[in-house]
Amino acid sequence: MIYISNGLNTNVLSPLNQQGNDFNTLKALINTSTPVKVHGVDKALEKTKKSMPYFLAGTLKDIEKGRNNDNLVNRTLITLDFEAQANAKPMPYEDMLKMIHDKLSDYQYMAWGTIRNSPNSGRIRVILAPPSPMDQAETQATTKQVYSLFPSAYCDQSASTYSQLQGLPVDNGRLPYEVVINDTGKPYPIIADKKQEPTPPMQSFNPQSKGRIPKLLDQVYMEGIQEPGRNVFFTQAVGVLIKANVNAHAIYNLCVDWADNHCTPPFPHNELVNVINSVVRAEERKQRKGA
Repeated sequence: MIYISNGLNTNVLSPLNQQGNDFNTLKALINTSTPVKVHGVDKALEKTKKSMPYFLAGTLKDIEKGRNNDNLVNRTLITLDFEAQANAKPMPYEDMLKMIHDKLSDYQYMAWGTIRNSPNSGRIRVILAPPSPMDQAETQATTKQVYSLFPSAYCDQSASTYSQLQGLPVDNGRLPYEVVINDTGKPYPIIADKKQEPTPPMQSFNPQSKGRIPKLLDQVYMEGIQEPGRNVFFTQAVGVLIKANVNAHAIYNLCVDWADNHCTPPFPHNELVNVINSVVRAEERKQRKGA
């Protein structure tokens, strides 16, 4: 559900008529609404923030009790804010928008300049579509994971607050009004607030004779795949699996699973495909020389 609030300091929330899922409902609202026009210096814009329209995406237990963490059952969209943090050099709007697209182009997202956005100092709100609603722990873990894709000097961590309202797009006159909508991508995977399950006792058999594939599996499932080093890992892993005569389809499916669920942050599929193709071409060259 998308709830609308006229002003920041109010508990009066109005649910929107659904237009499919919440991502599409929000998209329909933005595409059919005239943005609020706001002008002036930053101090004047701060006053405007108190009366401009905001939204909350999720499910409330009781709409009469307003928004607070205890009254919010789940969140249905991932929201992030990007702007230069303390002591960071401002990033131009166009550069910031490119940075965001470069990292999130595989995913369904919307992006727009916030109320104080300007050509030489980008301030951008990003909305990502998850595959399903998220509880508070999942919301915070997923938001943290998305932010890990970007330089921390430009990540406003306050956007991860569970029940925080988010401002809708406004036209501040400093740049041509635009909302970037990338709705051809896939949902962004939810990061669970993982609690370590107890491991049943198991004897290690022949610990000194572990082969390359068992070592590979140990790294994936016991240590995880960290950035930097993901390209190197997948280059080596694909090579090991090819040499072990693992079916090509199985190699691809394994690597996709590892990229999505065992990489921190998840490894983009386009980069994974490039790595796999590179290893395959190298193996083909070796075979031609040996023929």
